[in-house]
Amino acid sequence: MKNFVIRLVKDHPALYRGARKVYRTFQPAAPTVYRNHDLCITYMIEDTQKMPHILAHYNSLRRENTRLVVLVKGNVLKMHALFREYPGVIFYSLDYYRRYQKKMYIKNMILTDDRQSLQDIIELF
Repeated sequence: MKNFVIRLVKDHPALYRGARKVYRTFQPAAPTVYRNHDLCITYMIEDTQKMPHILAHYNSLRRENTRLVVLVKGNVLKMHALFREYPGVIFYSLDYYRRYQKKMYIKNMILTDDRQSLQDIIELF
C-alpha cells in the first residue's frame, strides 16, 4: 500500500509538490556550513596614496580564487572614501581591532607588500 501511494504521488506533479512541502514542514533541511576557499592577498598601508601601487601589484598576480584585502593603519576618517573609491576591495581598520581588542579572522591569508617579488608569492599558490 505504501509503495502504491508513493508511485501515485510521484506520477502527479501537483501531488508531488504538495507532499514535498508537507515533508519539508516537518523535516526541514539541515543547515550547511559555508566554506570559502579563496586566498586573501593582504596588504598593510598607512598612506592611502599607495593604493594604485597595491592594485597594480595585485593585478599582476591575480588568480581566479584570490581576493584583495587591505589593512589600513591610521587614516580612520578616510575609510569610507576608500570604500567608495575602490569597490570590490575589502578594507579592515587596524585601529578598530586594537581599540576594541577584537581578533581578526582572515582565513587563507597571504600577507605581502607592493615591493615583494612575484615569484615568492606565486610559489605559495
